[in-house]
Amino acid sequence: MKRIPYLFLFSFLILSANSCKSRKKGKEATTVITNKNSNLIVSFYSPGNSIDYKTANEFVAFLDSYIPKISYTIIHWGREGETDYCIDLAGLNQEEQKTFKEKAKALVAKSDRVNVSENEKCREVRAED
Repeated sequence: MKRIPYLFLFSFLILSANSCKSRKKGKEATTVITNKNSNLIVSFYSPGNSIDYKTANEFVAFLDSYIPKISYTIIHWGREGETDYCIDLAGLNQEEQKTFKEKAKALVAKSDRVNVSENEKCREVRAED
């Protein structure tokens, strides 16, 4: 009779250990930092309740309609929609860069789920082998 509690405990531990394993198939994503600096990085992040999709959509529309054309890279890095927009302003002169940065910062300033940084390295998402 004393073996039943031990068997129950052992079975529980085995089942608990298996339930912690990821059931996701395929490659996992890992975030690494690239060597390339970006003039402006706008990061939409989630404190646990998703990103600000309304502001993110407005920001993408702003980027796509901006004249002169702006080069940017979108990097998805989180589970709740977290996204970085790494913006390269090398094609603009100093005054145009300043104007663009002011407009971009003003657009995202209304959201409390956005970080803006300048002249930093962008993260890059790659798949693990």
